Amino acid sequence: MKNVLVLMTADVRICDCVEENIKSNKYEVVVLANSSFKYKSIKDRIVNFYKKIVKKDKSYKRQLIRAYEENQNLFFLEQQQTIFDYTLVIRPDKFSLKVLEAVKIKSKKMIAYQWDGMSRFPEVTETIDFFDEFYVFDKNDIESNSKKLTYTTNFYFDCYNNLFKNEIIYDVYFIGSYDSRTQDLLRICSELESMGLKINVLLATSPKKHLKKYKFITYLKKSLTYYENLEILSRSKIIIDLAHKDLHTGLSFRAFESVGYDKKMITTNKTIKSMDFYNPQNIFVFDDDRTDLIEFVKSDYISIPETIKNKYSFSNWFNYMFKIEPFENIKTY
Repeated sequence: MKNVLVLMTADVRICDCVEENIKSNKYEVVVLANSSFKYKSIKDRIVNFYKKIVKKDKSYKRQLIRAYEENQNLFFLEQQQTIFDYTLVIRPDKFSLKVLEAVKIKSKKMIAYQWDGMSRFPEVTETIDFFDEFYVFDKNDIESNSKKLTYTTNFYFDCYNNLFKNEIIYDVYFIGSYDSRTQDLLRICSELESMGLKINVLLATSPKKHLKKYKFITYLKKSLTYYENLEILSRSKIIIDLAHKDLHTGLSFRAFESVGYDKKMITTNKTIKSMDFYNPQNIFVFDDDRTDLIEFVKSDYISIPETIKNKYSFSNWFNYMFKIEPFENIKTY
């Protein structure tokens, strides 16, 4: 049985979903996800407090975290007494060069995927040469970088298809942070609310006075796991996707959840119109010309061809990244 090493962040436990989907395809999997930071001593706490409060310097704790994670990761890798057939590193900027060097020694084939805009984390360019292939989800990163990069997309987890037989209880669902996109969210939801739809918005923030009038908002005291999000999504008819217009143009996971789980979607990301799965009856691009939103909400989802649907599954995505036959080519740059 072939074995896989995965390095990625532990955020919202999406690493658990990656592991489960790889296992469902008959691989042995080892996952290295950064653990929670712990101060080594009282001295570190005091120094950090002094630098942050007195010197207005927040970099000290970041340095401690990076050192802690590097030590933890190197210790973990030392315990691995095998050479991995496939190594997948998601968000390589999260791992030190020393860790990536240790990983490369234990890897037959090592692939990177940067699922966030590289302009946000420019230090990631230092890691590119460690990998056999380096994939990005924003085409702009290819144009702005002199080193060889390959465009790919995000995916949906096909190991959870049975979850999407649940009864629908929400008309509209959104989960996300309180940020510059919130105004777009409120514009969309206000129009949908006027149609009498049942809206479920989960915001990762403390309650805000100016949002008090929006009864469809629930404030998350702690983050949901990615799987818990999928459970709610499975009971929703329409999902909302908000583009990070100033950060990147890549398509979020929402787009591929729409494809894989047969969900209608309202999005502010216009680049989706160039995708082979785009159908205006399934995907509504919310902009100033939105007179037909009511018709969109009332219309049924139109099934897309299985070949296109399967192309954006995690299983095909993994095979495509490592060129493991059979696989379907994902839209390339």
